[in-house]
This record gives sequence, C-alpha cells and structure tokens, in this order.
Amino acid sequence: MSNKTLIELFDDYSQNPRQEWITHYRRTCGKVQLIVEGKERLDIDFAKYLWTERANGISGIGNYGLVTKDEFEKLKNIIINFTNDIFKDSSINGYKKILKKWDIFKAQGVVTRNRFAPINRVFAAAAPRIYSSVVNVRYVNRLIDYLNQKHSFSITKKGDWSDKNSQLLKKIIEYDDIFRNADPIILNTFIWWLYSTQIKSPETQSQETKVTQPMNLATAKPKPPLDTLNTIFYGPPGTGKTYRIQQLKEQYTTKTSNLTPEQWTTEIIGDLPWWKIIAAALHLNKGKATVPEIREHPLVKAKLNISDNRNPNQTLWLNLQVHTVEDSQTVKYTKRRPPYIFDKKADSVWELQEGWKDICEDVLRLAKMFSAKQPPDQIIKRYEFITFHQSYSYEEFIEGIRPVLKDPSQQEPEEQQSELEYERVDGVFKRICKKALSDPSNTYALFIDEINRGNISKIFGELITLIEDDKRRDFTITEPNGLEIKLPYSQKSFSVPKNLHIIGTMNTADRSLALMDTALRRRFSFVEIMPNPGCLEGQTVTEGSSTVNLPQLLTIMNERIEVLYDREHTLGHAFFKGNQWSSPSIEALKETFEQKIIPLLQEYFFDDWEKIRLVLGDNQKGQKENQFITKSEIDNTRLFGDAETNGFDLNKYEINKDAFDKIESYIQIYTPKQVNQESEA
Repeated sequence: MSNKTLIELFDDYSQNPRQEWITHYRRTCGKVQLIVEGKERLDIDFAKYLWTERANGISGIGNYGLVTKDEFEKLKNIIINFTNDIFKDSSINGYKKILKKWDIFKAQGVVTRNRFAPINRVFAAAAPRIYSSVVNVRYVNRLIDYLNQKHSFSITKKGDWSDKNSQLLKKIIEYDDIFRNADPIILNTFIWWLYSTQIKSPETQSQETKVTQPMNLATAKPKPPLDTLNTIFYGPPGTGKTYRIQQLKEQYTTKTSNLTPEQWTTEIIGDLPWWKIIAAALHLNKGKATVPEIREHPLVKAKLNISDNRNPNQTLWLNLQVHTVEDSQTVKYTKRRPPYIFDKKADSVWELQEGWKDICEDVLRLAKMFSAKQPPDQIIKRYEFITFHQSYSYEEFIEGIRPVLKDPSQQEPEEQQSELEYERVDGVFKRICKKALSDPSNTYALFIDEINRGNISKIFGELITLIEDDKRRDFTITEPNGLEIKLPYSQKSFSVPKNLHIIGTMNTADRSLALMDTALRRRFSFVEIMPNPGCLEGQTVTEGSSTVNLPQLLTIMNERIEVLYDREHTLGHAFFKGNQWSSPSIEALKETFEQKIIPLLQEYFFDDWEKIRLVLGDNQKGQKENQFITKSEIDNTRLFGDAETNGFDLNKYEINKDAFDKIESYIQIYTPKQVNQESEA
C-alpha cells in the first residue's frame, strides 16, 4: 500500500491509464446515452450484451454472477423492460424500485436468483457520474474502508450498493478540483485501479483482468491525432501541408478485422438504398419474412441507426410495394419501379421472386459479406476530404435540396401526382457528423483543402458556432451538454460531436492570414508550416565536377522573395521532393524550375520580370547564357519613332530555355560571383 496522497495516485494513473478499457467504457456508455435520448432504440442484441457478456465495457463479472444466455432467452422481455426502466430512471430511488420489482418476480418464481451485479452494471452504464464501475458491494466496502483509514474520508456504509457506491464517487469528486474536473470515465477506471493496486487482493487482480479485456471492440488510438478539434495548417506553396494531411489520414483509419459486428454491419451497408437492404434481409431469412421480422434484421436495424427515418414500418412497406412484381395479386400500388423482385402473400409474408439474383448482384454481395461475420482485412476510412472553392455552398456542406424524379417509395399512394420532387440531401459535413455520433469511441476527421478559398459565412452558416470546442456535443457522458440548432431544410436538431476533428489547409500565397474570415480565425488553431531547407540537408545535384547545393539554393531565393515581396510568398521545400527527386539530377532541376518555380514567380510578381531576375540572381550572372531570364534593350526609335516613351520599360525579357540544361545556371543563383571568377580564371 503506497504512502502517496490520493491526488498523487491519480496523477500516477493518469500517466498510464487503462486506455483499452476506457475506450470500451466510453463506447458502452455512449450507446446507452443514445438510447436514453431517443436517438436509438434498445434492441435485443444490445440488451443481451449488457446483461450476459463477462466484460461489457463497464466491468467484468464472473460466470456465477452473470445472466446466462439461456436465462436471457427465457427472460428477455422482462430484462428488456427492466433495462428500459433503468434508462428512464437511473437514480438511487430508481435502483430501489428495480430491486423491489426483481424481488416480486423472484417470489412469483419467474426468476430464481438475485442478479445484483448485472443490475448494478447496467446502472453504472446509464449513470457514470452517479455510480463507479465497482459493481460488487464487497469491493465497495473495502474501498470505503481504505479511503476512510488512509485518506481521512468519512464515508458511511449504510444502505445498499447504490447508496454506498454513489457516496463513494461523490466524496472522491468533492475531495479536490482535480477530481471535480476529471473525465467521469477516467475517474471511474481510476477507482478500480486504486482498489486493484492499493488493496492488493488476489481476487481483485483476477477481477481486473476480466474488466480490462474488451470483447469484440474496435481498438481506438490512445491519444487523439491533434491537440485541438479545429486546426488549420497554413503556409506558402510547397511546404508540405498536403503531405501533413496525408500523414494524419492514417490516424483516422480502422482495420476491419478490429471492428465489432455492429460496426462492420454499418460499414458494409454504406449508402445502399432501402430496397437493397430489404432484399438482403429477406435473402438471409430464407427468402421470406413479414415486415416486423424484416425490421428486426441486423442489416435493417443498422440502416435505421444511421438514417433520419421517423416511420420505419412505413418506409419498409413503401419500398416493398414500389419494387413488387407487376402481376401481383395482393399489392395494388400503382407506380412501381424496377427491379420488380418482391411479392406479398395473402398472410402478409413478403417473398423474393424467382430470377431476382440475376439482376441484384450487389444484394448477394452484401448478404455474403454479412454472413461472413469476420470482415476481410481492409482499411476503413474515418474521414472525408473536400476542397473549398468560390462556389462551394451550404447546401453541399450541410444539407440542401435538389430536384429528382419522383420516387414512389418516399410518398403516400394518394400523393402520386407529380413526376418531379425536391429531395433533401445531406452534405459532407452532416454525413461525417452522423458517423462520428454513431461511433463515439473513435475519432473522425473532415479534411478541408484550400479552406480560405471558400466563402466561410456562406458555407458554414449558423453552424460556425457549433464547431467551437465548448459547444461540441460529448455523446460519451450522460448529462446533456453542447449546443444544438434546428437545421433550416430538415427542421431537425443538429449538433457537432466532440470526436470530430476539422482540419484545413491554407495557402498564404492565395490569401494572407490577416485577411481570413474573422469568425473562422476565432474558432481554429493555426499551425504555420514554412519552407524548411533542413529537409533537403545533404541533397545535391552533381554533373561533372559541379554540384548544386539545394538547401543553399532554396534559402537564398526565399531571402530575396521576403525582401521583394513577403514571407508568405516564399517557395516550399516540397518543390524539391517527389518522385522525380528520388534520384536528383539536372533533369529534375530543369522540370522543377521550368514547370513550377518560374510560373509561380510570374504569378507572384505579376510578370515584373526584373524582380524575377533578382530572385534568380540573373542580374549578378556575368554570362548571359546562364541567365534564366535574359534582358536586352529595345530599339524604341525603330518601334515608335520620335514618340515620347518615358515611363515605359524599354527592355525585352525572354526565358532562356538553354539555361535550364546548365548546372552553372543553378549554382550561380546562390554563388554568382564565385562562379564568375572561376570562369574568368
């Protein structure tokens, strides 16, 4: 037992938290919170997971204390009702009501044993700010004794598990600001760690192993890829901003072999239309099922979870009817649409019709992937990538409407009049927010290239406030937080989840940071990425006895640009990176200068060729054949006679194509005098 203070012990734990368990804990609590808020339904699979899994993310329970899977099947209706009651009222008073109900069922012989640990675990999942993850009342008693004796707490042991556990957590939170401000999930895992390391019971060590090993969980990364939720990388062209984005993308990916069955199901349905999901569900149910049976299929439930559907039964009925065979005797729906693959029998059982496999290969593929259970080893992207431009709009980014041919499956039969309708379509930002919401244990990202080129107020609209850190919605805790608004098109509440990073890039050659939209600047952290000649350390181009030092070359050109223009229009080191630079050569130099650097300098200086010559050192090169931009006087008398030509630049500038093939042309950019002297010698 350590002599450290409780705060010191918490600091020790914070240095090396049980990250795998924390991830699992968040996922379970996040799922429960979505059900509590009415955003998802409690289904049989999740109820079974909460009550029968040895390690469900909250804590581990030994086999003797668990509800067995056979028991669950016999009592599933009762258990689901109990679970819903707990989600509605997870208070201490609610706990006592649940125990009374269980006692009544036990007296009636409906249940045979007390199941305190599973019940306690569901309460802990529903209210992590009220109850810790220690679900065994004996362990709670030992913790109370330890805190009272070692850290001078004054916690009583009166009451049942809910009284003791809630008092335990409350007293720890009140002990110091460090606990008051702590993440509730991390604090709860710390309490178990405190028990397992300070009380040192062999029984505890066994229990800890059970708790910390999640089952069928997609492993999340221990640390977020960035310290802030909203970040913009800015700098001149060629500094590696896009390369930085490519590196970050790897941190927002998941291997399918690490996905849970639910996550894999959501992934494989993607954006498939309803009729394909229904067809796959029917196929997997031996080709026939009633609408209620179809609705309970995991594929259909996954589709419901990621859609805004308010009337699932109506959606299923309409999609079945619109794709019913034309000679059906039981379906009177008038406006049908191919493929015609469904039909309804007199007993309201829907069936797939003969020949459907010939025209629905993707449905068969979906069914096969679902049946495989174990997904193939591939990468799932948890990000979206877009590029802003001047015409990019709110409708593309958030949600909008677009005209489409009328789809009878989306309207009532009596409304079938027009062949054209306006459909509400989710934009990329709303789609990625939905994905992040449905998977709170993982971080997601929206990468926005050239973010400064878009009209920010037009694109973000009223949502610009929602992206702020303290306005984000945290779906892993039970208390309401974050800011919500009602979207103008769908009229539905919308908030931005806390597990979504918005990462932009900005080219300062297009627009200075000082000219950025003020609202955007306030809400983003900015990371400057400037040219770094050090990235080119040791990189040279040699031809014969002459060698170009690329770091020196880049440095001197940028120093000149800073004087002639500003630092935001310098040249990035990435101009000397890429496939053509895998083996540095005069050809790579020629391609870079001729196709990239010279055109960019023309753009920077608005065809002010004298300044371009200064950047390239051409004004200091004694030999004209080594100048990239040659300068010669114009015979103004031949061209204009005796006309007044004051104020005109009477010089002729030409791009010297031959200079790009000479290594001396590049060396003389940064050492013109030295080369000239060697040539004269």
